[in-house]
Amino acid sequence: MSLGVTPDDVFPVIIAMLAALPVCLLLLGVGGLLRRLLGIQSTLLGLFVIALPLVGTIVGASLYLDQAGVIAPAQVLKKNETIQFREQGDWRHHYGVQVQYTDLDGTVPAASFNTTAAVFDALHEGGNTTVRTVSINGWFNLVRLADQSTWTWIPWNWLAIGLGIIILGWIGWRFFQNKTGCALLILVALVIFVTPFVWKFIEWQNSQNPDLMPLRATGVITQVERVTAIDPMPGEGSDGSEWETKIEAVQPYDIVVVRYTPQGYEEPILGVDAIDAGNQVLIPEMPVEIAYATTNPRAIRLLQGTRSHHWQNPMAWLKEQAMAALLILIILGAVWWVERWWQRWRKGVSTVVS
Repeated sequence: MSLGVTPDDVFPVIIAMLAALPVCLLLLGVGGLLRRLLGIQSTLLGLFVIALPLVGTIVGASLYLDQAGVIAPAQVLKKNETIQFREQGDWRHHYGVQVQYTDLDGTVPAASFNTTAAVFDALHEGGNTTVRTVSINGWFNLVRLADQSTWTWIPWNWLAIGLGIIILGWIGWRFFQNKTGCALLILVALVIFVTPFVWKFIEWQNSQNPDLMPLRATGVITQVERVTAIDPMPGEGSDGSEWETKIEAVQPYDIVVVRYTPQGYEEPILGVDAIDAGNQVLIPEMPVEIAYATTNPRAIRLLQGTRSHHWQNPMAWLKEQAMAALLILIILGAVWWVERWWQRWRKGVSTVVS
């Protein structure tokens, strides 16, 4: 879902965005007041008070667009596919589309969307499509592609992850002092911890299997990103201190972005591969031979280079984290032993004195 605006609508949109700031401050104050009245120490309530109305407003507006929106013809002005390189050492595709459509009052607003690969590939610059739009009090329009809805727009995968975290948290709180519950939590934690390494191993195995990418094409390199450090779990602690999971890559590698046109496509797309850094020269505008499959043409395989980084770097990270965990366990064990020794010594002294 996006906003459809004309040059005349820019001022009302800016006013609406500026008005959102005092509304958030008001909601934050209401959250703080509720915390004091209810005697709740956690700051999560304040965040919940802010998030619930905002999320409710956005979802409600999306549902309103589903029900009251009208279909309007549109033209695709621009498509933009980009690659985001992440601290985790991998990448994400982003698909942006800009359209212009004719509203019921004869105006011609423009709107921009972030969409999926399938929708992005189905649209073509200069081509025609349809959008669903509804006016909000004449100030601006809500708009989305006509074949999309609230149910396709909501990020269900992130909601599922959030729900899973909540359920695991409840299980941990409910069974923390129960041996069976503790064992279950440890098992779940191990599964969660090991799963990324299993996927990386499968990714490495697939990269070594030429039968999975039977088609060949020639493309042109658009970007080369050298990765010398990876951080599988970037972030900061609640006190502002960083949770250090970053390591120097044992095997540096290059993320290579290639523009090419797959079989059956009218327009070029961006395919991405990652190969071990070595003596090969990879520069933008350089032509390269690639392998790919029609099922996922953006996952390509350069016909040169090796890919041992798929397993070398995860194993190095696992070793480093295991050593840190072992050191913590040794320190905790030493503290426990000293405490027990101190208690026995004090008990012995008390017995002698009495």
